[in-house]
Amino acid sequence: MKLIAVFYVSIIAMLLLSCSGSKNAEEAFAKMKEFTKEANAAADDQIIDDEEAAKLNIIIEALNQFDENEPSIEKALKKEENKKIFDDMGKAMIRLMFCEGAEKLEGI
Repeated sequence: MKLIAVFYVSIIAMLLLSCSGSKNAEEAFAKMKEFTKEANAAADDQIIDDEEAAKLNIIIEALNQFDENEPSIEKALKKEENKKIFDDMGKAMIRLMFCEGAEKLEGI
């Protein structure tokens, strides 16, 4: 089960960052932090309500605008601070997957 979750998170992370667009890395990591904060708050009670889902879907849509192949993002991912932000986002996604109402989330 853990292996499936890790694989799923890897795919999700790639999808979240894999649309065309050329935003800068600072913006991308700020949006990842925002997603992580909102995702963890939504997962605390293990229920994703409509309001939480709407907030998360807006952030997911924004994350989908970033291109992980953009050199500035690739370079930024080499920094320990940014690796932690990215890892924390992955952990938050795993928490969301096990919540009631996870089907309300679009794009992950």
